[in-house]
Amino acid sequence: MEKSRQFKTFYRGLALVIVLNIYDMVSTLYWCTVAGEATEANPLLYQLMLINPALAVGFKTLMVLLFAGLMLLAARMDIKLAIRGTYIVALIYLLLAGWHMILPLLPTILAFAVTP
Repeated sequence: MEKSRQFKTFYRGLALVIVLNIYDMVSTLYWCTVAGEATEANPLLYQLMLINPALAVGFKTLMVLLFAGLMLLAARMDIKLAIRGTYIVALIYLLLAGWHMILPLLPTILAFAVTP
């Protein structure tokens, strides 16, 4: 794969991570504060959300920006490694997004599973 195409793939992956990170945070805020049906699984973010949800959002934003910056630096050294790392993180966020989509259906699924 030529360099320009590799960088395009990398930037798409990085954009995907950022978008999925935003989706994860919005979903988490909804389920933990508005719906009140879940708690944050990350202990640090959980504590920050107890203090003030804005702290959790700020921290998560800072972390994704740090990740993006580190990946941009890594891409200058080894674009293939940066692509792999970025897409691994994107996959993790895709799994989290799936969890956030399944969460509202979970009580129905569980009720159906235990009903004789």
